Amino acid sequence: MGLQLVNITTSGVLNGNTSQTYAIKHPLAFISNKTSPWDWYTNTGNKNDNLWIPNTKSVFDPCPQGWRTPSKGTWSDYSITIAPYYIQGVEATSSNRMITNGRLYQNLSWYPALGARDRQSGLLVVVGANAYCWSSSVNNAYVYFQYFDFLQIIPDCPQGRGHGFPVRCVQE
Repeated sequence: MGLQLVNITTSGVLNGNTSQTYAIKHPLAFISNKTSPWDWYTNTGNKNDNLWIPNTKSVFDPCPQGWRTPSKGTWSDYSITIAPYYIQGVEATSSNRMITNGRLYQNLSWYPALGARDRQSGLLVVVGANAYCWSSSVNNAYVYFQYFDFLQIIPDCPQGRGHGFPVRCVQE
């Protein structure tokens, strides 16, 4: 069975105050949360910062051995001149929503405009327009991520934990 969109309030998702057990048993489920704190893990604000450990490889890190989820500051040198926006392989001066859109960092690393899964609906949004990459750094109820669209790059943007953003692994 493929991807399942499941609301955190669905019977059997929460075990105590968390959905961690459900997520482990159902790795293809996207757990959405329509209410504050908009977290996939809990609907009580009982967050678990051990799921996000900066500069440390943890059992919850989705990256392969020798790699880890990047911490806040990893993208601090990204700018619209160092990482220009491209559409279908051509540097762009205007935007459209094409899956081939993205930014090329110093002619070394391609960041596609993959969009995200919305934390409330679980649906894919802004595909071909915006991009997000999780970091492992937390700030209270938020986790930092890199964001870009056609006009801007925000290297360390805080956001709620329930979104479905990709992870761009960095070597340890």
